[in-house]
Amino acid sequence: MVSGRKLAGVVAVLGVLAAVTGALSVRAWSSSHPRAYVVWAVLALVALAALLVLVLPGSAVRRVVAVTAAAVVVAGVLGWTTVVQPRGDVDAAFDGDAVAWSRAIGDDDTIGEITLLSPERAVVRRGTELHVIDTRTGEDVATQTIGSRATVTRTVDGFAVQDDQRFAIHDRDGGELTRVNGDVLVSRGPGVTVVYSCGSGPCSVDASSDDGEALWSETGYDRPAPVRQSDGGPPGWGSDAIAVAPVEAVLPRRGESAGGQQVFDVLDPTTGEPRTTIEADVAGAVLGTDDTSRIVSVATPRRSDECVVSVLEGDDRTDFERQPECAGAFLALGDRLLADLPESPTTPVFDLTTGTVSQLSPPADLDVERPPLVQQVGTGGYALPRTWFDRTTARSDDTSVSGGAWGTDAADRWRFDAGADVRNVTVGASSVAVTSDVVPLNAWDDPADAERVVTVVGLDDGRPTGSLRLRSRVDSATGLPDGSFLVAIEGGRLVRLG
Repeated sequence: MVSGRKLAGVVAVLGVLAAVTGALSVRAWSSSHPRAYVVWAVLALVALAALLVLVLPGSAVRRVVAVTAAAVVVAGVLGWTTVVQPRGDVDAAFDGDAVAWSRAIGDDDTIGEITLLSPERAVVRRGTELHVIDTRTGEDVATQTIGSRATVTRTVDGFAVQDDQRFAIHDRDGGELTRVNGDVLVSRGPGVTVVYSCGSGPCSVDASSDDGEALWSETGYDRPAPVRQSDGGPPGWGSDAIAVAPVEAVLPRRGESAGGQQVFDVLDPTTGEPRTTIEADVAGAVLGTDDTSRIVSVATPRRSDECVVSVLEGDDRTDFERQPECAGAFLALGDRLLADLPESPTTPVFDLTTGTVSQLSPPADLDVERPPLVQQVGTGGYALPRTWFDRTTARSDDTSVSGGAWGTDAADRWRFDAGADVRNVTVGASSVAVTSDVVPLNAWDDPADAERVVTVVGLDDGRPTGSLRLRSRVDSATGLPDGSFLVAIEGGRLVRLG
């Protein structure tokens, strides 16, 4: 017979043991050590069971049966809540939240760029395969094989594929409209294609209709250097490839200048007749978000270090407020023109619809040595990874992004914290896709180094609208007007998320 004092001592020891091992199991769980968690949880359960056998009233047999039954129930609940459900949470993360559709595409392992033609159509390049897809369902509308070095350019009525010195012009459903030989696609409007060519004779600008009729040809122009334009994310500062083809032909006159500036002619694509002349350092046509054609120019007046940015829409010309410098690249994004000025701490943003200019600056609490990364801009707004520069070294807090729609003041920017290192940011028309490392969901979650999470957040408020965990990296992403994203994943998977 065990004395009351000895029984009390055993109960106290078992109680302390149950409490300590229980605390250790909780700590192991919270710090993602599943093996230690199992060991400490089992010891805590055994100590608690022994404690109950000693303190419960009734015969020893009844106490053992009751405690055994309770232990089975508790073990089942613990097994479900700490093993089965956590693994289910990981599986659910891979299934994604707000995934409209998912599909494999083509036979090559790498998906290249995604070109959005309209809210319902997109072109997906994968190796030498080109897929025109219905963005609502993910199904193929048309497919074709292209060269490994071919490039894709959005046009006002579809897209153009340049393979060496030949352009194939297609409508938005992938149907071929015409084929044209040339070095540079100068402009593409409905039914008319203008190219710049340098063959055996003098270089020329040539226009043709979709039925193959030659409309006009001129030899008095230099090779055009179009204003860079993109629908979302950069085509790359200084890149020769154009992401969006203009409707109007803007060409520099050969060997002509005025006051140190180039003379440009804006030509009627159908007749080749000059409609107006512009004197500027840079000039070109761009397409707005509703496919409105505008002519933009950048000029440095004589005896002045300032520059004048102008926009011509029809017969209406608007000159923006003068800027202190022009020595940089320019990028058109829908209805805005951005200047990448290497010596400026901010990025000027010209609103082509209102004629106003604002300054895009990094988050106010960051000490910057150079401008924000202009790659994180889109037709709808911007998202700035919280990165700053100490002369030549980039530093950041890595885990968060701040941004907003165009026109959002710096004080009103939202901030999204991914919880892990941000790897990439892509801005669309009304949302942002943030690719980051994986935050373990529980003790059983051990993400591989290659795993990523893509989270779509709204441009207006930074709130998540969809997420997907991936076993490999993101190849590319393109935002849709409704806020969702087309995401191309390494290994040949394409999803619509958000």
